[in-house]
Amino acid sequence: MVFPARILRPCLLGLFVAAALIGSGSAVARPGRACRNDACAARLTVGPNMAWFESAQVFYPGLERVSVRLSVGDKTLGVVERGGPAGCRRRLSGEGVRAVINVCGARTPVKVRARRFWGGWVSLALSYRGISTDTIAQGVKGVHAGSGHSAGGVSPPESGGVSPP
Repeated sequence: MVFPARILRPCLLGLFVAAALIGSGSAVARPGRACRNDACAARLTVGPNMAWFESAQVFYPGLERVSVRLSVGDKTLGVVERGGPAGCRRRLSGEGVRAVINVCGARTPVKVRARRFWGGWVSLALSYRGISTDTIAQGVKGVHAGSGHSAGGVSPPESGGVSPP
């Protein structure tokens, strides 16, 4: 059986387009499972020169809250400044290390750049994960789901939510 070219070409083109969309993951933008249920961890050696880290996992800040923690030994670096849309960029400092965490964009990996301004070389531990905003919203009453809330994820006591310690 022979099919005319005018019928066969559009069908083949449609199949190639569908396969490309499915293969690239752009047909449905949903977070994967990596670094969602359990936090992912990485280490970055930091010294007087700038060091960079970019996660292999991609996060969707519009659909999930991205939690990133940096520490040197048992000391966690503290947030010095927040910037970018909805606080997607954070500057941290501690133990002679200054770092910038960036999770800005609709689809982005966790990006960290760090430098140590005094002392020798140290190992900077990174822990990061994506937390679905649906899971947060259905969880405890009073816990905010977005990254734009500066109250640390808790509601004031008069709202009936969780009060800070």
